[in-house]
Amino acid sequence: MKATKPWNNQRFIGMFDVVNTTKQDSGRYRCIVHSNRGYKNLNIKQYKPPVPIAPPQLMAVGATYLWIQLNANSINGDGPIINREVEYRTVSGTMYDLQPVDKTSHKIGHLDPDTEYEISVLLTRPLEGGTGAPGPPLRARTKCAEPMHDPQQLKVVDIKARQVTLRWEPLGYNVTRCHNYSLTVQYRARGGGKEESREEAAHGSQHTIHNLSPFTNLSVRMLLRNREGVKESPEIHVQTDEDVPGEVPLDSIQASVYEDKILLKWREPAQTFGIITQYEISYKAVSSFDPVLDLSNQSGKVVKLGNETSHVFLGLYPGSTYSFTIRASTAKGFGPPAITQATTKISAPSMPAYDQETPLNQTDSTVTVVLKPAQSRVVLHNIFVETCQTLFCVLCVFCSPCAFHAHIWSFPFLSLSVPGVPFSFGDNRTYGGYWNAPLLPHKSYSIYYQAVSAANGETKIDCVRVATKAAILVTQLTTPYVRIAPAAGDNRLTGAATHKPNAVEPEKQTDHTVKIAGVIAGILLFVIIFLGVVLLMKKRVMTHQKVQLTKVWTYVTQFMLKTFNLKTSP
Repeated sequence: MKATKPWNNQRFIGMFDVVNTTKQDSGRYRCIVHSNRGYKNLNIKQYKPPVPIAPPQLMAVGATYLWIQLNANSINGDGPIINREVEYRTVSGTMYDLQPVDKTSHKIGHLDPDTEYEISVLLTRPLEGGTGAPGPPLRARTKCAEPMHDPQQLKVVDIKARQVTLRWEPLGYNVTRCHNYSLTVQYRARGGGKEESREEAAHGSQHTIHNLSPFTNLSVRMLLRNREGVKESPEIHVQTDEDVPGEVPLDSIQASVYEDKILLKWREPAQTFGIITQYEISYKAVSSFDPVLDLSNQSGKVVKLGNETSHVFLGLYPGSTYSFTIRASTAKGFGPPAITQATTKISAPSMPAYDQETPLNQTDSTVTVVLKPAQSRVVLHNIFVETCQTLFCVLCVFCSPCAFHAHIWSFPFLSLSVPGVPFSFGDNRTYGGYWNAPLLPHKSYSIYYQAVSAANGETKIDCVRVATKAAILVTQLTTPYVRIAPAAGDNRLTGAATHKPNAVEPEKQTDHTVKIAGVIAGILLFVIIFLGVVLLMKKRVMTHQKVQLTKVWTYVTQFMLKTFNLKTSP
């Protein structure tokens, strides 16, 4: 006998160790008890502790609880069942617990969210050693719970022109309350008059937002999300750093050109990427219509403030092409350049001064003068002879491009290849297809020397009167001149022939003198009429004075010239 213990006042329990027995040995052993009053024996029967055949059934699942049905009606072993217990443990971990159960269903509480447990049922029969082994286990996972709170201590740790780095407190299971969760960075970018919203997945405790625009306002927040809910952090506001600006728009650059200056205007870049602090404009002369000009000193650089978008470049050469390079700058430096070109207007040739209009030599039919070269690039030199038969002589009509007047006798646009040499007007020669006809002695002439500059589709003209020739009275004439015009298509040199006619009859000479006197009287009459008309028109229409005077002047002048030509024609 191993040990004894009292059962009641009449009985006690004796314990024996019987080794190597099984349930099949039941009834093969008997116990005999002796006393002074006799003995007693009983057969020994072996009982197996009860064990459930099936695992418990899962009835409901929560984030912190599991509700099960014990499912312990079918057992292996012997009854009766006097006690039921539920044993559960985490699949991965060391957590273990055993809870007594007095019902067929049981709620296991105070569990961790999103955790897998093994649950078994233990059954107990009477007497010592009556508790059987745990039954088949049930594996079940609790649900995820809503995150405990949002990411804490969200802050910006690095700011650049095109990226921003965020950092927050590390997130543990006690915050996420789920093994499967996501972190999202949401931000709104505002800049250039538009707003854009984006979101990016984040991991760990730090994230960098890339591909941002410089000098842009951002509103950033973090979202912690699992299957059961989401927590949002408060927004933080940050501005990306500045960067070099974009290019000044080429279509915004406008150049107003003059002879010796250029006014340049532009707009700020479409993408400033910060605050424009200054503009740098470099210029350089690249070519000129006058090859003798020295362009080496025609370059420079100017700096304008950020709020200035125009500049006047002075001291430039006429007819020259300049290249302009414009760059905008922020605190981070200069952006890419915008390059454009502009050409100044050409200037009129600078004609030399003629101190007096006295010709070098003069005869009845010729006038010789020295033609001086103009002080600039000239593509053409022209000589004009203006016929002045009366006091109505239009002076210097060749100083601007205009049509020839009927009363101007000329060989138009005679080009001089070698200026600065004596030239005789009326020498009866042909120059470039134009006949230099002899001058008529009884007519007055004004001789003009014209220089023409042309470049880039622009023409400028200057002229100077180099000589005048007064008319010779008829009585002074000793040898009349006969003007001979060349035949059509005749390129041979043509000239003027002189001859001495027979003696003029006195009657014819008197008639000729009378005709001239009549012409002079007619001219005086028309002058009086003209002055009267002018005074009358001035009183009536003051606002149109200039237009009316011009019309009357032209009409009277043409009429007098026609009358004079009619009277003097042989």
